[in-house]
Amino acid sequence: MNDKYLCLNCWRISHVNDLIVKSHWYEPPGGRLGDLYPHTFWQKLWGLAPKDPYQLANQNGRTVKCKCGQAMPRCAKLSNKLSAIRIIGPKNSGKTLFLIRMIDSFNQEFKEMALRGICETSQHFEKVSSVLLKDKRWPEPTSLTGEAYAWRIMDAQSAQHPVLAFHDIGGKIWEQEQRPKNLTNYLALPGHLIFVLDGARMDGEQNNIDDLKILEHITENWNKQDYNNTKLALVITKADILWHQYPLLQEVCESLSKTVDKQDDLKQFLRQSGRNTLIIFAERYFRDTYIFATSSLGFCPKDNSEQLERQPEPLGTFLPLQWLLDIEEPV
Repeated sequence: MNDKYLCLNCWRISHVNDLIVKSHWYEPPGGRLGDLYPHTFWQKLWGLAPKDPYQLANQNGRTVKCKCGQAMPRCAKLSNKLSAIRIIGPKNSGKTLFLIRMIDSFNQEFKEMALRGICETSQHFEKVSSVLLKDKRWPEPTSLTGEAYAWRIMDAQSAQHPVLAFHDIGGKIWEQEQRPKNLTNYLALPGHLIFVLDGARMDGEQNNIDDLKILEHITENWNKQDYNNTKLALVITKADILWHQYPLLQEVCESLSKTVDKQDDLKQFLRQSGRNTLIIFAERYFRDTYIFATSSLGFCPKDNSEQLERQPEPLGTFLPLQWLLDIEEPV
């Protein structure tokens, strides 16, 4: 019973013996799912195929729950080797917009792979993404508690790919030293990290975000092995705001190969924006660090109206995921 389950309420990774079964009124409370043994006497006697604990729980009308109290559906089962790609960033940095465009661009560009939402992810994310993709309006501001999404990355070869995990919550929470337990669990998931840098705050008077402080806060409980196992994608969002002044940021949106070739120039751009210490920290501790520039809309909106003036045509939004997954350029 090495199966693992991911709770999208508290982001805890649970084994079968960690899950709680809500028993009948005549049974002791707090039983474990693992105590429902897959083999019974009669199954062995008649040579019947054993049922796993989840089947036995459902058969007897029991409810399986995570330790946080949230129901743990069977669809939350993961592969034995869990690896997650998490997205973090400061407030108003365009994380939700970037995620919507990254998921949509990935599905369009990489036909040999597919994203499958875990449990209710697809239904919940459709409600958020359709506002932009169908109605051409800005997504609603994220709530104080946020919304959890997770996708399995699948291909025809059944290769082991990471889970794309995202807790869409107001970015101010990442600037605080104290966070809710569920976000601490989210940050502790093994895997890689996409760290969003707000392109709108990289020039002029608005350049007042201490990105390094946020990155230090979210990794403060990491050990050396955590850093050594983690690839870091530094993603500049809203790059379209800076295209006229820095054509480099538009050029690298076109392909991963151009992004790779221009890494030194992108580092120099971040240094000029006051983020030299961020680069030094990232290159010193993380396994590998790459810088990306993206535009979730493909143009710089002219005003703050709720309705976009034209259909978004994103640039570069799938490149960080392409690099993290080591996927070749699409033909």
